[in-house]
Amino acid sequence: SCNFSAPISIQNADNILFSCRGVDADLECSSSELNVLLFYSYVDISDVEGSVAWHQQLCEHLHLKGRIRVSIEGLNVVLDGPKPSINAYVSAVKSDGRW
Repeated sequence: SCNFSAPISIQNADNILFSCRGVDADLECSSSELNVLLFYSYVDISDVEGSVAWHQQLCEHLHLKGRIRVSIEGLNVVLDGPKPSINAYVSAVKSDGRW
């Protein structure tokens, strides 16, 4: 279970794209072991930059790669990584309640 938490303090921006990065050597896996997560969520996001920071820190913490587009209209997510990391990301997003 992951106890990720990230402070959200950045404000302003209309639409920001970032890439998750930072694969730790211990968590690298072959392409046959990777799982892909693809979803979009139409929700009102008032703090786009804060949302970007939260997702970016979570992805880096979980060693996930991919793209997340965050805008005032919602999220568009494409991530890949080990299944436990994908599951932890999904759990964190669901439990946060904003997405």
